[in-house]
Amino acid sequence: MAPIANVVLRGRTFHFRRRVPTGLRATLRLNEMVRSLGTSDARTAKLRACQLYVASKSIFSTLNATPMLTDAQLARLVQDFYGLILDRVILPRFHGHL
Repeated sequence: MAPIANVVLRGRTFHFRRRVPTGLRATLRLNEMVRSLGTSDARTAKLRACQLYVASKSIFSTLNATPMLTDAQLARLVQDFYGLILDRVILPRFHGHL
């Protein structure tokens, strides 16, 4: 099986791992963003890693566009990343009709 970008296997569980761009490391106070993908299945890990990649890219874009965020705003960005519920599917509400 080919390696999955930004994914490492630790024990039996896959983890997402992405370097923080050099110019943002001091602001985020992180060198990399690492998070368990909560799975030992490679396909599931790939899908979840894609979600986290997009979320981390959004954080980096926000920081580049708005470099003067407060510590509380920065903390919230990072908390949102680590609190992201993976594989969440939001179903539309059909007012009782399915």
